[in-house]
Amino acid sequence: MTVVLRPDDLAALCRTVLERVGVLPAAASSVARALVAAECMGIPSHGMARLPQYADQVAAGKVRGDAIPRVETPLPATVRVDAGCGFAYP
Repeated sequence: MTVVLRPDDLAALCRTVLERVGVLPAAASSVARALVAAECMGIPSHGMARLPQYADQVAAGKVRGDAIPRVETPLPATVRVDAGCGFAYP
């Protein structure tokens, strides 16, 4: 059986899955936007196919669901982002 979801519903599903394994809501939303965008562009290998892997990585402690990215500007034309072992999307 094939289930067709609208992008908003797909993003909500993705957020729910990620939040249930411990990803902060803001990060879950960011990851969901990226996965749904890839899916809508016809690149499923970088879309929802990754959701189970991402959930497993958080559950196993490989990725920190509670990470808050830290942004620094060490020089005027330089930005450094430390994802804190969380997802890169946020």
